[in-house]
Amino acid sequence: MFKLIVVFSLLALAVNVYGENHEATINVVGRHSMMTVHDMPRSRMPVHHVRRETPRRRKSDGNVCSFSDMDYKLQFFLDSKTGRVHFDLTYNNFPQQYDVWTGVAFGNSMFGLDAVIVRVLGGRIIVTDEFTRGYGPSIPDSVQDVKMIGGSIQNGVLRVQFTKPVETNQRGQDAALNGCTPWQFVTGLSLASPSHVSKHTRFPIRQEVCLDKCTQ
Repeated sequence: MFKLIVVFSLLALAVNVYGENHEATINVVGRHSMMTVHDMPRSRMPVHHVRRETPRRRKSDGNVCSFSDMDYKLQFFLDSKTGRVHFDLTYNNFPQQYDVWTGVAFGNSMFGLDAVIVRVLGGRIIVTDEFTRGYGPSIPDSVQDVKMIGGSIQNGVLRVQFTKPVETNQRGQDAALNGCTPWQFVTGLSLASPSHVSKHTRFPIRQEVCLDKCTQ
C-alpha cells in the first residue's frame, strides 16, 4: 500500500513537471523508485491556443467597441457629433527594427476595399487612407480623410490613434460605415516602403461591425 502511495505521488509530480515544458520518467526497481526529469522536445510541447475576441462593446468604457487577436488590438467608437469614427490601435511585441505595415479595412473583398494603412518606417509612424481595385497594391485616396491623432512605440508596443469619417462622397474609394458593415482586421505585420506595401502575411480577419452599438 505504501508503495502505491509513493508511486501515485511521483506520478502527480510528473504531471506538474510536464506542464512546465519538461517530462518525467519514473522507474520502480524493487522497493525503490527513481524519477528522472529532462527537457521535453518542442514537437511534444503542449500547444497553447490563442483566444480570439470578436468585435464587442466594453462595458467599462461606455460604447467603445474592440477587436483583438494575438498581438493586435483595435478599439473604436463613432462620435455622433462629428460623424467620425475614432480608432485606437495597439500592437504588442512590435519589431521596431523592420519597416512594416498593419491596419484595418472595410468591405467584403479586395475589389473596392477601403483601407487605413499604418506604416512604420524607420521608427516613423505614417497613416494613410487607401483603396484597392483587386489583388494588387493599395492606392492612396485622392482625398486623405483619415487624420492621425497620435502615435508612439514604447516598450515594444505600437500605439496609433486616428479618425475617419463614417461616410464621404468619394465613391469607389471610401466605404460608408453606417449600420452594420464588414470590416477586415489586418492582424499580421508585412514589409512596407513609403510607396508600397507587400501582401499581407496573414489573411485579415473579417467581422461584421455595427457602429450603432459603438456610438457616443
